[in-house]
Amino acid sequence: MHRKGLSWTQPTYTLAKGDPDRQKHFEKQMDLFISSYFFCFSYQNFVAFIYKLK
Repeated sequence: MHRKGLSWTQPTYTLAKGDPDRQKHFEKQMDLFISSYFFCFSYQNFVAFIYKLK
């Protein structure tokens, strides 16, 4: 590794196991965010398409 200019160090700590309830909440929030983002994106494309037809 050193010949390639890379280095490695031992980790100083290990992450604790996450809280399952908080993980589920996070997943729900991400699903909501992603679905609302794609809804807005699709809606904008739809509106642009309709205006092109006029």
